[in-house]
Amino acid sequence: IRFFQLWSRNQWKRERYAPSFHLDDENLDPKTWCRFPILSGSYQRELQELREFVDKERGN
Repeated sequence: IRFFQLWSRNQWKRERYAPSFHLDDENLDPKTWCRFPILSGSYQRELQELREFVDKERGN
């Protein structure tokens, strides 16, 4: 969980270029292909869903 939070929070340290949206499924540039949207929610929704799933599985 901490990895995803730090990954999205510190993206600007990895990317030294001006932030912009990049919508291209077939981009071969390794630096821009994996770029997350600047308006990322730090995976809060996804992490909450993961927690709920794990709690549900442990309850069974």
